[in-house]
Amino acid sequence: MALAYGAGTDPMTDVVNTTPAATQVHVPLQDLALAPENIRFKTPADEGVPQLAETIAAANVIIPLAVRPGRKGEKPFMVLDGRRRLFALQQLLE
Repeated sequence: MALAYGAGTDPMTDVVNTTPAATQVHVPLQDLALAPENIRFKTPADEGVPQLAETIAAANVIIPLAVRPGRKGEKPFMVLDGRRRLFALQQLLE
């Protein structure tokens, strides 16, 4: 499953599911978390995340996040690929 930021929704709170391209489902950013399968799961956000957040605020996310459905005890959607983008989106909500 792939997610794209914004796309005509509230760009600060919604993510749009684009799989398949003809179907869109809005997922609140609060329903996303980093999946433990992500190779950098334990790595903190790097110094470039604020700059990425500025870019996302100006141009939206160009490459969508890859997610899986959450399992018991997890958020509804877990990010497999797009860790820095997730951190940047979360920073925009602060």
